[in-house]
This record gives sequence, C-alpha cells and structure tokens, in this order.
Amino acid sequence: DGVNPFRVKFENGEEKLLWTFGDTILGEWKKPITAAETLKFSDITDMKAMPSNSLALSDIPTKRNIEKLKFVFYSENGETTQFIKYKKNESPFLLRLWANGGVQIAKTAYVYYMRIKTCKNSDFDVSGTELAKSPVPEKPDINAFTFKRVENFHIPGIILGDSVLRSFSKNYVFLSGRTAKDGKKYVYLSLAKVKARNIEQSDKYLYLSQDGKWSGKPGKFIGDISGEASLVYDEYDKIFRIIYMSLSEQSVKCLTFSNIENLPESKPKTLFKPEKKKGILYYSAKEIHHTPESIYIIYMNPSIYQPMLAKIEK
Repeated sequence: DGVNPFRVKFENGEEKLLWTFGDTILGEWKKPITAAETLKFSDITDMKAMPSNSLALSDIPTKRNIEKLKFVFYSENGETTQFIKYKKNESPFLLRLWANGGVQIAKTAYVYYMRIKTCKNSDFDVSGTELAKSPVPEKPDINAFTFKRVENFHIPGIILGDSVLRSFSKNYVFLSGRTAKDGKKYVYLSLAKVKARNIEQSDKYLYLSQDGKWSGKPGKFIGDISGEASLVYDEYDKIFRIIYMSLSEQSVKCLTFSNIENLPESKPKTLFKPEKKKGILYYSAKEIHHTPESIYIIYMNPSIYQPMLAKIEK
C-alpha cells in the first residue's frame, strides 16, 4: 500500500520524491497480470516476505515521465527492508508499523506511521499515530536515510499523516487523517495542524472542528473515506484540494476550498469511477501530481495489490 509521496531537497540541491509504504509484499508474479482481471492474489504470486513499511526514491513527476517512474527502494544486503525498525521487544507478528505521509523541515525528513496491533481474527487494532525522522542526506541515496522513531511521540485514537502539507507562509504543517466511526472503521476525514518547530511534540497538535475552529478534539467529516486521502494546495488554481475514495459509491471524490478552515462548507464532487468488479473494494485514492490542466491520482486495486494511475482533466 502506498501513501502520498513528498518532495525532498538534498544538500547538493537535487530534488526527488520520497515514497513511503505500509505492508509491502515481496516476491514474484507467477504469471503476467493486467488491471482488467479480477484475480485471487495468492494464485498469482509467490510471496516471500511482507515488511510492514518500506521507502523509495523517484524522480519528480512530470506529465512526460509519470507513467514510467523508476523507484529505488531502501534495502539491506540487496533486499528491500523496513526503514522504520522494530525495537528488540517488539514482534512483527503482533505489531505492524505502517508508514504514512511525511514532510521535510529544514535538514530533517519526518514520516508519520500507524502503530497497528494484530488480532487473533486477522483484524487490526489502530493504537495511534507515531513519528520517525532522519537527516536528509547530502545527495539522493535511498540507503543514506537513517530513520529513527521519535521517543514519546504518540497520538492515540487517530490516524494522522495520510497526507502532509507544509505552509511556509504560516510556518505550519497541515495533516489529513482519519478517525473511527465505531472504534474500528476509520471512515471519517479529520484535519490537524502543528507549528513546524513543534512537529515532534504530540501535545501541540490542533484539530479542525465541525465549525471550522481549531481545538484539541478532532472534527469528523464525510464519514465515507476508504483508506488514505490526499491534501494538496494547487498553486495554479489557488485552492486546497482533498481527494479520496468513497467507500459506499466506490468513486473518486474531491473537496475544494480557499482556506483550510472552510472545509466544513465544502461539498464532495465525483471525479472518476473505476470499473466495478465483483467482490472488489477500491481504496486509498490520492493525488500525486497536478498541472494547470490535469490532476494525476492513484488508487489501490486489491485484486492485484497495485496502485492504479488515472489522469483527470480539471
């Protein structure tokens, strides 16, 4: 599963996209696949391992290269591996550390991650959001990142960092996330903000309420979010934009607003509806690039556990 990539500027001036992933399936395809098929995943793959997070670098997308981006993954001894590490007393069978979105502040890259407890019935229990950080290397070298978990950072009861947006003018970091409907299904959209200098202090985060005010309690919006949603600022249209997959309609929807605080007044608009497949629920629609004319989104196809790319005209 992939989340929003974020731009990183290295000490030598080069810029790349840093992509974070949650559970990452490693192995081989048993046969060629196409997006049009509905397949039983276990029948088409030879899965060798599944680290709970992974990290990759790519070039900055353009309308010319976006369909053929090359990903270079963080690895050890030639094998893709976790960049957010377990502690000695933690078991990957009982705990998953799912990487979420991130942001660069000065010379440090930050990545939020979900702390997920596994249950006996193969279900998951979200215990909250945590944070990891790494110095940004001198040049683009994925294996030069050294992410460490930020001690004592824990925000319970919410998934934060599905998308992370830096506002340089206000010196804030804005985050999209999810809160639960019944303690299990995280289908409500929530937004948070924190001053960039306080990013490592979990008690400094504020949340947008239903009346457009910032407080210590998350507001709950939409109630129909399937997986991560993206939050971007479109510098061409001068608007903020949230894109998400509707759980009930299985369509990609969009919210736009001139200021973050205007989110409660925004109404969803349908942008795109993937081909319906029996027994398949798409999830995690998010924007990864935009131009003056188009929006490029990805969404997850669980029949092949691959992100699908779609181009949407504005």
